[in-house]
Amino acid sequence: MDPGQYDSAKFWLIWSPFFSGTLVSFYLTFRYWYRARLIEDVPTARIHSAPQGYVELEGTAQPLEDTPVIAPLSSVTCIWYHYKIEKKEHYRHQGASFQRWKTISEGSSNHSFYLVDESGRCIIDPDGSEITMSDKLVWYGSTAWPIAAPLVGNGSIGSMLSENYRYTERFILPGQPLYAIGEFKTMRASDSGSVADISRDLLLEWKQDHATLIAAGFDKNDDGKIDITEWQEVRHKARQEAKKIHEKRLRQPDVHLLQKPASSRLPFLLSIEPQRRLTRQYRHYAAASLAGFVTAGAITTWLLV
Repeated sequence: MDPGQYDSAKFWLIWSPFFSGTLVSFYLTFRYWYRARLIEDVPTARIHSAPQGYVELEGTAQPLEDTPVIAPLSSVTCIWYHYKIEKKEHYRHQGASFQRWKTISEGSSNHSFYLVDESGRCIIDPDGSEITMSDKLVWYGSTAWPIAAPLVGNGSIGSMLSENYRYTERFILPGQPLYAIGEFKTMRASDSGSVADISRDLLLEWKQDHATLIAAGFDKNDDGKIDITEWQEVRHKARQEAKKIHEKRLRQPDVHLLQKPASSRLPFLLSIEPQRRLTRQYRHYAAASLAGFVTAGAITTWLLV
């Protein structure tokens, strides 16, 4: 198409969206392809023996003790949720009437939870993760906040045609299969400091509270001060307490954590979908993005010819 057929402003107005679409499609093609390859190439580890670093885990989702999570719209007890409330809007364009859904409220749970396999359990910190799931709960109503919700898996309430609000929630439920790939870190009890380190910290703390040392009976000569001889007794007491604290810490189990990697090149992925299905999904997305890149690129080039 000859750009001269249009004035300059109109031509660039037509051309720019196709050029932008070409760039976005190119980026998405490699983004989805890279994720599919990572899932295929990174071996699945067991929590108990997983190496430190970028790790893939599979197991079931379980809540942390005494931390129930309630989805805000449906009141479903879950482990993680994402909700969205949209309002129907009517507008006119070039004399025609249209409608669209505008998001008025959206949010996700930031609660941590466990991934459990046959060898142990790992805390999942979902902050910064990409969470994939095919199931969602969608229903409609006439108020900005829902007054009723369908049971999970039992369809919807209200009609898209007659109601002005749409409510959507996605969940991870207790006991659901869970796939995760991210930065694995183990906090070991043996890393919590030696007896000498703990003793030093106690002495620094006690030194700031002179009155307590006096009240504890370390001032043997009642002169209102802790002299060098008396301070040796304080040091001995601190070492005894440090040994007790150290022994107690060593009896604590190791704590495993999966979180967002520091490197932006490594994605943090969570999914209730099986690994194979997730890989296939990313490959389909990559193929669709590639088709979009070829189409948008061809139109962009044709417009310039």
